Amino acid sequence: MKYTKEFKEECVNLLKSGVSALALSKQTGCSCPTLASWLKAYEKENFSIENAIKFTKAKIGELSKKPNPSSDEVVMMSELVSALAKLENGVKKVKSIKPRPVINMNSPTANELKKRILDHGGLFNYQREFLNSNDTFRIVLKSRQIGFSYVSSAGCTNWRSSWA
Repeated sequence: MKYTKEFKEECVNLLKSGVSALALSKQTGCSCPTLASWLKAYEKENFSIENAIKFTKAKIGELSKKPNPSSDEVVMMSELVSALAKLENGVKKVKSIKPRPVINMNSPTANELKKRILDHGGLFNYQREFLNSNDTFRIVLKSRQIGFSYVSSAGCTNWRSSWA
């Protein structure tokens, strides 16, 4: 079947805005692999979140004006509302990113804290070995309530440990 360019763009915009491929497939009658191939073809083009928000709002407005929507249209509307909320929250998060202060983990305070934990922290021998290890990777066989969170948090104060 031959689809128009506008139809393909509408489907891609719905997919980009967060509508599931399965719901869109049921709504439009296109197969999921067809939708995926359209999405791949259009991914090369520039996609902006603002355009997706604008398109999603327009589609919600179009569906909400229908006097007697079908069950598929109601499902599509709920997916669009959910997708719009995710898109708008994502935009807010991107705009509100602030630089975090740099913490010097090689400071005398961090070294003193590690020393105090080793001396007075009441650690078991395996916890001491873990904390004193300078290995880049540490493999742990963990079970419940062995104090791993405590000792791994203490290990994050060590400047050589970068796996927090």
